[in-house]
Amino acid sequence: MRFVSRFPCLGFMCVFFLVALVSCSTVKQKPSPAVQTVRAFNSTYGTPAMDRTADIVTPEFRDGLPKSVWVMKTWNGMQKAEYKRVKGSVLESEIKDDRAVVVMNSTIETSAGQTQQNEIFTLIRRDGRWLIDGLAVTDEEISSKGPSGK
Repeated sequence: MRFVSRFPCLGFMCVFFLVALVSCSTVKQKPSPAVQTVRAFNSTYGTPAMDRTADIVTPEFRDGLPKSVWVMKTWNGMQKAEYKRVKGSVLESEIKDDRAVVVMNSTIETSAGQTQQNEIFTLIRRDGRWLIDGLAVTDEEISSKGPSGK
């Protein structure tokens, strides 16, 4: 105690340093289950893993089609367009009760060129699982380059 009383600023500096250290440390939070669902969509939609995409979308999103029919129909259309999701990053998300909205910025390639766009996913929670119920595309910027910059 004599040390602290001789140097009163030292105690204050120690507390200040500890608070600053704790507040500056970055703790990476686990994304919400709704965001995880959108990321799963981003990594499987338009790929040979489309059957996994069908598991995370509602029947309404699939226009009432059975999963296998929706996968085959969607996959065939994407193959004709040479569709490929290049990247996607979540910009923001909001969850309220059993509904969520997740906004993702995505880059997509097709035979027509590369597109940068924002995608607004609406999700609902059914039986404890988040499912994509709707998708709206905004702010499309289409380049004239073909797939892979050709």
